[in-house]
Amino acid sequence: TTNGYSAEDHLAAARDAEANGNLEWAFSYTGAALNLTDSAADWAEYARLLLAAPQAGGDQPPNYRDRAYFAAVNGYLRADNAALQHSILVTLGQALEGIDRGRDTVQALRLAQSLQSRDDTAVLLDAAMGKYGFRITEHDVQSDSARPRVCATFSEDLVPSGVDYSSFVQLPEPGLTVTTGGWRQLCVEGLAHGARYTLTFREGLPAADGQTMAKSVPISAYVRDRSPGVRFAGRSYVLPKTENAALPVETVNTD
Repeated sequence: TTNGYSAEDHLAAARDAEANGNLEWAFSYTGAALNLTDSAADWAEYARLLLAAPQAGGDQPPNYRDRAYFAAVNGYLRADNAALQHSILVTLGQALEGIDRGRDTVQALRLAQSLQSRDDTAVLLDAAMGKYGFRITEHDVQSDSARPRVCATFSEDLVPSGVDYSSFVQLPEPGLTVTTGGWRQLCVEGLAHGARYTLTFREGLPAADGQTMAKSVPISAYVRDRSPGVRFAGRSYVLPKTENAALPVETVNTD
């Protein structure tokens, strides 16, 4: 409640409270000022203080993060310039992560960067992508088969049909092909043993849920020679009663 004080009075009291380490009083005073201003900047400050309050050493009521999220949304909807919108979206991303909506954190930071590119936000976006975004989680060099291949595994399901994923993979030489290796895998086939390759999975590569890769990812892979091995060509034999009875034996990289 405002209790007859002006917005300036409440905001000054909020600054004093924060300086003294009392963040709960700080966001309370800022909330009172909002009753009078309803400004984007004050909503942004209210959200920032709500997120910072648990860090002062007290308990962390769950509704602080929820309130910070709604406050940041209110601020963004009222902001009228890209710089302020960007700053509010960064706070919104932090609030979303706090309420276990990490994937939406990535979207908030992407939108912030699209409005105004900043180096510090780019670092935050890279970190969020590493934790929550659509990305390559691992790759596997399958070199022991007669036709070796490299497979990249993604964090989300790929589009089951209608997308030509070969256009999203930059191949180092002609003759290589891109195939799906499962719901979350893309594989590059036609590789040669004993060769090194750099495959680039391009920005914009889509997932089934509508996400796309935020930036291109190069993968360097060495396809080693097949492991030495000896095996029989079949599983069982009944040998004929002749002097020339024989079992075929297949070898790989060994005498």
